[in-house]
Amino acid sequence: MKKLIILVALVSISAISFGQVEYKEVVFENNAFSHVFETTVGVSDQYRNAKQWIAKTFGSYKEVVQLEDEEGHKIILKGKMALPNESSVPSTGCILTDEITASFTMTIDFKEGRYRVKIEDVRIGIIAKISCFMADDETERYNMTLDDYLNWNKRENTSDTFLRIKTKDLLNSLNKDINTVDDF
Repeated sequence: MKKLIILVALVSISAISFGQVEYKEVVFENNAFSHVFETTVGVSDQYRNAKQWIAKTFGSYKEVVQLEDEEGHKIILKGKMALPNESSVPSTGCILTDEITASFTMTIDFKEGRYRVKIEDVRIGIIAKISCFMADDETERYNMTLDDYLNWNKRENTSDTFLRIKTKDLLNSLNKDINTVDDF
């Protein structure tokens, strides 16, 4: 029993020391978000791991990165992520499909023992398509700030939640990859 308690304590301490804490709450204020994460990984490894994460997450590193400052320990990128589509079938027999994307500017600053992630300039793009039986499809496109979008269509509960969940997943993925120690 004593050995089991010691083993559980050691595993718990190891998990905490490697910074694998899941980020739980994302709150956008004034169309922006910022958070400082603690890490045990050195600055150069943080920087290298973030570059690899960007390439894996956004596909083409060169297409999304706007600023790469290795000496200043900073990366700025323009990202885009799809939000869950919303569809409905009103009593008219028409189908409304929204394709929703969130584009943003992400800044990652690295320092010894921590790094900061800022997400700013969030814009929501919508392609709303209405398909009705025996009629031509109609498509409308919108591009607006997050605040304008939430006020425009009174979708605070649905779309704000989607954006916060997707952003939380993005942050947790980044945090996991930055804290990866590659001793190969």
